[in-house]
Amino acid sequence: MIITKDELFGKRLLPGTEDRLTAARTSSFFCWVAAIWFFISPWAYFGVSEDRSGWNAWIVGGVMVMASMIRIIRPEGTAGFSLVNVVLGAWVLFSPFVFGYTNNTGRFINTLSVGTVLLSFSLLSFLISRDVNARIGTPDAWEHDAIQNSRESQADPKAI
Repeated sequence: MIITKDELFGKRLLPGTEDRLTAARTSSFFCWVAAIWFFISPWAYFGVSEDRSGWNAWIVGGVMVMASMIRIIRPEGTAGFSLVNVVLGAWVLFSPFVFGYTNNTGRFINTLSVGTVLLSFSLLSFLISRDVNARIGTPDAWEHDAIQNSRESQADPKAI
């Protein structure tokens, strides 16, 4: 039995596709850091952990941490988790108005900042992944397919 290089190591992505996946991982990493801060922020503001807004931070922050981790580990094919973070990032932006702590300036600015970071980076991660997912399955994505197509076009002058 002969094992080919592709069977042993898998297909390699072209550098442009690999760069887009790295960009998706990086933006998901920033989402992960912001989600962790949102999760632990009720303890930074004394007495908040007993409020409903504290439970909001733990539940929403926990979901966002998990969704971001999935995106960091495997960005291709998991763009839906970025959409989850987009929706939850928008919720984080509006949660101070829902829970009524807009008069607590430090906490209010903290939540708006975290929500802005989450919303923007998760939206960026989604848009990058959508581009990558459009490329997967085309010769633009895989090094093996690109090499094979260039060999075929060199062998057959009519293909050009």
